[in-house]
Amino acid sequence: MYDSSAEMGHGLCATAFCGANYNRTESKNLFYEPYRYAYTLLLPISATIMNNTALATSPWVMPGMYTAKLTVNGKIHTHIFEVKMDPRVKTGVNDLQQQHDLSLLCYNNIKQCMKKLEGLNENSEPAKTITGFINKFKTIHIALQESDMVLTMQMITATKETTAAFTQFFKSLK
Repeated sequence: MYDSSAEMGHGLCATAFCGANYNRTESKNLFYEPYRYAYTLLLPISATIMNNTALATSPWVMPGMYTAKLTVNGKIHTHIFEVKMDPRVKTGVNDLQQQHDLSLLCYNNIKQCMKKLEGLNENSEPAKTITGFINKFKTIHIALQESDMVLTMQMITATKETTAAFTQFFKSLK
């Protein structure tokens, strides 16, 4: 999935569809004709705090226009769609962007930690430290993603301090 600036989008595919129910209906107007099925995402129309279908495993996308690309047998099919903000959320765009940026930072740090864990003995001190960073970043990420309000200084500071400690630790491993 790509946004209007051709940047790879994060979150919508990984989070909005996680655990969702699908309704399969026959259709003749699809990207790949032999399948002839459309899947309609059945998510609740209204979100209930702590009772949402989707699980935040990666950052949510910012509101805007996106292009989904599907490659089948070398043929690329694209579809443009718009992600709109829930009208009940009154958080400003700049605050949402900050939330997204810090969430993406945590997400990318978790990915780096997972990559660094490959080949390490799980009982080694470096592996235990990396696992600790993963848990910290996951906790921060969840707090960031669950907030519909302006971020607190504690959330911002926790993200920056954990990232700085993580960066310093990784430099020491080289």
